Amino acid sequence: LTEMQDIEFRLAYFERSQQWCNWDSLAAAIMRHYSNQVLSQLYVVVLGLDLLGNPLSFVVGLSRGMGDLFYEPIQGAVEGPGEFAEGLVLGARSFLGKSVGGLAGVASRITGTIGKGVASLTLDEEYQRRRREQQ
Repeated sequence: LTEMQDIEFRLAYFERSQQWCNWDSLAAAIMRHYSNQVLSQLYVVVLGLDLLGNPLSFVVGLSRGMGDLFYEPIQGAVEGPGEFAEGLVLGARSFLGKSVGGLAGVASRITGTIGKGVASLTLDEEYQRRRREQQ
């Protein structure tokens, strides 16, 4: 019914240094650590669903565009006034491109998922096969 794209599911590593314990307490600590890590990263999976338009991908792109909007002019200002203006243009272009591209991607993924769901409701295997081939 839906897909997941551009998802980075990251778990922090488990480390214990110079602590003595038995196997049972170590195994319990490892299980507790990774269970908490999975629960804290669950939003990545939920927000990465194409059914919702993959808002996580949009937010990541938007934050990178905001970073470019601020850092490109700063890098240019270090080199000189002409490079500052060029950095300002590059940063604004990057921000607008990633914002508009992210919104278009969200809309595209939502409509694609809706189309796939409606096609599966037809219960016509031949139609679904032709649709998959066209895509």
